[in-house]
Amino acid sequence: MISKTFNLAGLTITTEIDNTLCKSRNIAAEAQYPGQKIVLDTTLHAPQGIEQNWIHEKVHFILYVMNRHDLRQDEAFVDVFAHLLYQSEISASGIVNIEEP
Repeated sequence: MISKTFNLAGLTITTEIDNTLCKSRNIAAEAQYPGQKIVLDTTLHAPQGIEQNWIHEKVHFILYVMNRHDLRQDEAFVDVFAHLLYQSEISASGIVNIEEP
């Protein structure tokens, strides 16, 4: 579920792994805006936790692009939004064909 790259408003955001984040800075993931990347430490959590961290950082990027720095810096808001978005993604099923009558 973690994309190597995705686009937001003309920006290409990349995903990188840095398994020193927890040891060096006590964080599991980080949105690095100037470098247009999300960096993950994969040593901390099981795969679903890593995916959740990635979604959390993706929400930070979306709010950054929206120039909603008030919400981007509100960790409680970002975390709940990311949890709801992640749950909706992993529980989704089927595809609706909008071209069929």
